[in-house]
Amino acid sequence: MKAVIRRHISVVNSLIVLLSSLTLVIGGYFGLTSPVAFQKSNAIKAVDSLSKLSATNAKLLDVRLAISSIPYKLEGGPVNDVKPVDKYRKTIEEGKGNCSNMSFGMSYRLIQEDIDFQIVQILNPVGFLEGNGHTVLNVPYHLDGEARVGIVDMVEGGVPMNGSDFIDIEDLQRGGLSDFKVKPLNASKDLTSPYYDDLVDQGVIGVIDRDEVEGYFRFLSTVYIPLGNKRLEKMFYDGVSMVLGVFPTIYVDRSDYDLLFSKYPVRRFSAICLLWSIRGLAILLIYRILFATVVSLSNYGRDRRNVAVAN
Repeated sequence: MKAVIRRHISVVNSLIVLLSSLTLVIGGYFGLTSPVAFQKSNAIKAVDSLSKLSATNAKLLDVRLAISSIPYKLEGGPVNDVKPVDKYRKTIEEGKGNCSNMSFGMSYRLIQEDIDFQIVQILNPVGFLEGNGHTVLNVPYHLDGEARVGIVDMVEGGVPMNGSDFIDIEDLQRGGLSDFKVKPLNASKDLTSPYYDDLVDQGVIGVIDRDEVEGYFRFLSTVYIPLGNKRLEKMFYDGVSMVLGVFPTIYVDRSDYDLLFSKYPVRRFSAICLLWSIRGLAILLIYRILFATVVSLSNYGRDRRNVAVAN
């Protein structure tokens, strides 16, 4: 029996060493090159059609009120705060961050106000694994007495238009915005934007639904403990949420999925291997600890019985 247990432990230990080595090597590669590539490769999923929002009987965002009060900063870089409420304060209340930061920051407020929404990512097929692209919101809103579901660009401080028409997610999918402009809703913003020309025509539209964001925010709010470095915290908690399956899924049309990853099969495969190596390693470590505990308790009980018999 002891020989069987020793062989079993030896096999488990060998698997732990193997998965640890894979995790260190592949994880080191993504950590040094592009953590975003690990996230995108695992978060993007193919669907037959993207979900849609409706303005019928929906609670509407007062988009002018929401954007006009943002004190946009000209400089500052990305916001790496992990807690959703902190990200909201830094982005919407203090005006810091990039397009993704501001879209996720505003999402916190939309959840608090029970307004439905989607986070929309315009993914650049050439550099999306490095984070190249643009992020906006798709949300039911009212503006100048009219209600609609459409795109709201938080970092540009307004609602995108093509001529006299407000842009919705279908317009982004079609592309060809020949008469593009942004209707500014903040005094510091203007009509222009660098994101809607070639990017929209060549890019892939990815959608994150509200329930995905809400679950992700709930997880971060529950488990967050400061680690002393915002960037490290962002990488760590996004990694943990990815391993546990609560990182938001980015849905794309099935044909677009093939377009995105056709040039990056090795990086995608490596990212998926890393994710499952971490998950497998975690399961094996828990199993190893539980198995050792059970064996120790069994040996302790047997020793007690032997002592009792001897006496």
